[in-house]
Amino acid sequence: MITTRAVRAIALLAGSTLMLGACAMPSLSRLGGGPDLAATDVITLTHPQTMPDGYYGETTIEIGEHTLTERYVLPDGTEIYSVEQELSAEDRDHLEQATETYLDWEPSVPADERIDCMDAGLQTVEVSGSITHASSMQDCDPESPLRELNVLVRDSQGERVEQLARPAADWTVEFRPWAGDGPDESAPVETYALDGDGFAEGTYITAGNVPDGWGGSLTEQEDPYATTGTARFLAPWSLIGPVLADLNTLLLEHDPSTCEDPSGEVRVRYEGTQERTWTSQLCPGEPSEALVEELRGL
Repeated sequence: MITTRAVRAIALLAGSTLMLGACAMPSLSRLGGGPDLAATDVITLTHPQTMPDGYYGETTIEIGEHTLTERYVLPDGTEIYSVEQELSAEDRDHLEQATETYLDWEPSVPADERIDCMDAGLQTVEVSGSITHASSMQDCDPESPLRELNVLVRDSQGERVEQLARPAADWTVEFRPWAGDGPDESAPVETYALDGDGFAEGTYITAGNVPDGWGGSLTEQEDPYATTGTARFLAPWSLIGPVLADLNTLLLEHDPSTCEDPSGEVRVRYEGTQERTWTSQLCPGEPSEALVEELRGL
């Protein structure tokens, strides 16, 4: 069984070159000398996701006039979630002001200070519309305008996006067959434990009580954390991507309601610092069924 570990802090992609900011500025009306953004300007934040062992894909956050959208794409191009949320006029105004402060401050940051910490990489900030801007730097300083902008974005998104599955986190999916009015707690539990420590090659899976022939498309590797020599399997991005996408669909559309003829119960558990569990009946045509079928097909 995989040892539960806290979610590893996702660092941003380090790069050897910098994309220095360039703004085509309109007339300046603020004392600080920075541009005034229009309400229709699109602000895009790109966060390449890396760990010391490699690249895990990237998140892109697009701030529009009325919406805020975040997408996560794996290294092979598989999108594992895309969440669009309504953005209140107040939140848009706060994000706009924070971006203007960043644009005012960014040109003053010397090139050698844009890569200034060991555990982060280059985040890109882009603006399109009334002005055109693109710049990259590490988010190292907790008091910087870049950090303030990132915090405001997270506050605007809330828990709905924060709880989603990403490749550098640990999750467990359990399936129990149905018996009478509920899951059969005495039956062997079909278990799939996703280990985020995949060394940027994919995701490790340790499974139990799975269908015969399971794992034929995966690469078996010894589990260094197991005391009994339990094997685990490495699922490359092309195979684990659809699993993570189905898992996120289940989390986004989680509905505790019941169906007339469930075939079982699915329990999804996040193995992080604050463990959480989602329970769904296994119903035809529902996200729970899609997730189980994807896992069984590995």
